[in-house]
This record gives sequence, structure tokens and C-alpha cells, in this order.
Amino acid sequence: MLILTLLARQLNADENVDARPLQVLALYSSFPDAGFPPLFESEMQPVIEVKLGRRINVYTEYLGLTRFAGPQQQARLADVLESRYESTDIQLVIALGAAALQFCEQHPILPGIPLLFVSVEAGRTEVLKALPANATGVIHNDDWKNGLAAILRLQPDTREVVLVGGSSPDDQEYLRKILGRLQVYRNRVRFRPLSGRSLEETVSIVSRLQSGSIVILSMFTFDSLGQHLPSDGIRQLIEQTSAVPVYGLVGRDLGHGLVGGPVPAFEERFLLASDMAVRILHGENPANIPVRTALPKHSMAFDWRQLDRWGIDKRRLPAGSLILFRPPSLWDEHRWLITGISAALLLQLALIIGLSLQRRGRRLTEEALEASRKATEALTGKLLV
Repeated sequence: MLILTLLARQLNADENVDARPLQVLALYSSFPDAGFPPLFESEMQPVIEVKLGRRINVYTEYLGLTRFAGPQQQARLADVLESRYESTDIQLVIALGAAALQFCEQHPILPGIPLLFVSVEAGRTEVLKALPANATGVIHNDDWKNGLAAILRLQPDTREVVLVGGSSPDDQEYLRKILGRLQVYRNRVRFRPLSGRSLEETVSIVSRLQSGSIVILSMFTFDSLGQHLPSDGIRQLIEQTSAVPVYGLVGRDLGHGLVGGPVPAFEERFLLASDMAVRILHGENPANIPVRTALPKHSMAFDWRQLDRWGIDKRRLPAGSLILFRPPSLWDEHRWLITGISAALLLQLALIIGLSLQRRGRRLTEEALEASRKATEALTGKLLV
């Protein structure tokens, strides 16, 4: 009896341990006012909780590395975070963005705790080469090389590509990487980097661009004066003031003036990272989980209304592109009404044909009977004679 009581207590203790929420630390590269939603909480946490069947307690830290990138600032920040979390039972650290991953590499605030990264572009080789042994994650490709090829097919008269970026070190680095990938087109178009300027000057230049130019939006954290707007605010300002079509990476912000652009596997990267998080929280060693590359379902996406606005021939769109905001056709808007009317007309036509065939059959029968009657009368007359 005593043994059974002890076993029951142990089972209850195990159940209570399993019922406790898991502890996860999410590190974001920027501040909340950068305009990005809390992507771990919105994109990953619900998926992980469903697959694990357990709740997650999320500790969220916004590192602000796009503004405070100095080594001394980062070292002090690391000291604060280490003292804050050293006594917590964190089971997984999530680094969202290349800057957050690099911070974790240089300042391991929770050594030995598994590290999972996401939203790191494949071109950030300097970060990916320094991964610690307890880290894995998901990379994606901002495919501007094939993206520009598709854009030039859409707008074959393009002579100048203006690349708009901000003034932060990350802004400038990302712009240099895009330019490096696009050099294969240097004999086809002229590239004009537009960064390291004030926001007012940038908007003024973009608003006076001439036909034959297009704008590609790069990263824009803050301008040369330190002015900062949320990413969607800067994007909308450029899109609404530009005198020429504006292209950019398409996440969830298509619909405010952007014509379109490459799709950087937004949803796919978080689904892959969620699966990895589940494996790690189940106890699997991150070293045994290879880094994955997220691939988008659609390589390009476009806004139908902007294609109309700029007179871009939709027949030139790349095959398999995602087209949003296409106006519904008559069939889309009134499918059931059209189907019902068509069915009624077909039924009416079938009735008419049926009645016509019935009348024709009756007439043929009457004619046959009449012919038979006449033949009978003729035969009868001959017999009487």
C-alpha cells in the first residue's frame, strides 16, 4: 500500500512538472517602434504550443542594436541580460534577426542553453560562420538577382535603378550586399545608391525621378540626421511620393503603393523554426539539427492596382507570381447567381427540346396512322371491286 501511495505521488509530481509552462527568451534585433510586430509571439508561439501540448512563458527583449551598435554598449547590455536571466529556467533562446544572432555569438548571456535563430538572410555569412555548437536555425534568401530580372522584363525600358536605404551600419551593409548581387546587370542599367541622406532629401529626389527609372527599397532604419520612422512608415512615404514605380521585398505590407518584388519566405521561415523549436524543447541537441533554408511558395508578388496605375503589361508577369488586389470578375462576384440562371436556362431548354421531340414524334405517328388508313381504304376498295 505504501509503495502504491509513493508511486501515485511520483506520477502526480511528474504531471505537475509537465504542466508547467516552458520558458523561452526571445531576442529582437531592434526596438518595438521599428514597426515590426512581435513575430515570435504571433507566428511561432501558437504553433509550438499546439505541437507540444503545453504553454510557453515568453520573456521578450528588444535589443535596439540598429541604434546602439557600439561594442561597449552591447557589452553593458549583455551584463544586464545575464544578471536578469541567470536564475531563470530558460530552456531556449530565440534570436530574431542577424543582429540578434551576432549579439548572442559575441555575448553568450546563457551559455549552454540552446540557441535558435530565424529571419537571418543567407548572405550574412560573417554571422553564420560564427555559430556556436548549441545553435541552429533558419535562413532565407532575399533573391534580388532573379527579382530584378523579372522587374526588367516587366519594365524593359528601365535605364536606372535607384536603391533607397537608410544610414545605420546595417542599412549600409545590406545595401552594399544588394548592389553586389546586382552587378550582373551593370551593362543593362545604371545603379544609383541613395543612402546616407536625410529623409527629406531622399523624398525630394525620389519625387523628381524621370521615366526610365525605378526605385528599389532597401533597409531604412534611420536617416543621416537620426530621424527614425517605423519601417512601414518610411516605406509608405517613399511609395506615395515616388514619381516612378517602387519595388521591395514583399512580406505582409503589399497594398500601400509598392508594385511588388521578391517574396522572402516570410511564413515558411517561421514554420520551419517552430518545428525546430519543438524538437529542441523535446530534448534534441541543436547540433544534430542542420540549418534549414526557407523557400517561398511564390518567388514574386505584385499589387494588381499598382500594375494598372503604372501601365505595366500584366502578360509580362513571371509565371507563378502571387497577384493581390485583383478586382473580382463578374463570375467571381455573381458565381452562384450565374450558375442558378444557367441551370434554369438549361432546364428550360431541355423542356423545350423535350416538348419539340414529343410533338415531332406525335406528328410522325399521326402521319404514319394516316398513311396506314389510306392504304387500308385503298386495299379495301380494290377488294370490293
